[in-house]
Amino acid sequence: MRRPQPFGSRKRFAAALEFALAAALAHLPAERKFAYDFSCDDSLEERLALAPGVQMQVYRIVQEAVSNVCRHAHAAHVRLGVHLDDAGTFTLTLEDDGRGFDSANRKALKGRGLAGIRARASLIEAEVEWRTRAEGGTVFVLRKKSAWKKEPTDAER
Repeated sequence: MRRPQPFGSRKRFAAALEFALAAALAHLPAERKFAYDFSCDDSLEERLALAPGVQMQVYRIVQEAVSNVCRHAHAAHVRLGVHLDDAGTFTLTLEDDGRGFDSANRKALKGRGLAGIRARASLIEAEVEWRTRAEGGTVFVLRKKSAWKKEPTDAER
């Protein structure tokens, strides 16, 4: 017995999720105590080709990163940017103006939240990094290569 496909087809379902990822990230911190800015490439939905499971992992990673900002940073401003470059690398940057991130603190680096972020990133073959901003606060970056929709070849048209 065949299971029904959401939105009529997997392709349309994936397209809906790609659009939903940007929308979900734009409204992520529902209960926040800081100003939140979101920026995204205008053509992201048209160019992004992340599988639905990968998109969910990206969303969960950002959820945990924002949760860490809420719990630890005491930030007044948080900015989330999403960019897809011409080489197909998806880059998500979360910056805050809070207390900063002490990368020398071994205990901070071994927290469950950070371990969960690293594990999720590994599942989707993405890289993550944290660094302290010179003017204070923390920058979190997630990079995922080969995330763009390729132009169809003549044989695929």
